[in-house]
Amino acid sequence: MSDLAGRVALVVNGGRGAGAEIALALAEAGADVALLGRESCELTAVATMIRLQRRGVLGVTADFTDAGEVAEAVETAREALGPITILLDPLGVAATRDAVLPDMLEAGWGYIITIAMGASTNTDAIAPGVRAMTLTLEPQATLTARVMAHLT
Repeated sequence: MSDLAGRVALVVNGGRGAGAEIALALAEAGADVALLGRESCELTAVATMIRLQRRGVLGVTADFTDAGEVAEAVETAREALGPITILLDPLGVAATRDAVLPDMLEAGWGYIITIAMGASTNTDAIAPGVRAMTLTLEPQATLTARVMAHLT
C-alpha cells in the first residue's frame, strides 16, 4: 500500500494511543512521519516501528502550550523530512496548523485533521486542494480506519 508515497505527515501526540496507531498506518501507506509529543521515550518507540517499515521518521518533543516551541519543532521536522502536507492534530493546536499550512498551500494538497469528542464529522475546503476535517472521537481502530479512508 503506497497511496501516500512522497507525502510527509506530522502527528501530534504521535507517541501514544490513537496518534501512534495512525502514525503507523500513515507509514504503512507510504508517508514519511514526524511525531510530535512531550515524551521522547514514547516517540522513540513509535519511530522504531516506523523505521522497520522503511519510512522516514523523526520524533520531536515540544510543549504544545508554547507556540514558539511548536513552530521550532515543525521547522525541525520540515528540514528533516520535507514539506508537511498531512497534519493529524487531535489537540487542535493553532500554532501547529499555522506552521504547516504554508507547505500545504504551496503543494496545492493537504489535510488538517482534528479529533473532538461529540463532534460530527465534517470536511471543509480551506484552499484549493487543502481540506480541514474534524472527526468524532471513536475507538482507536475505528478512528484509524476513518482517517486512512479520507487520505487514501
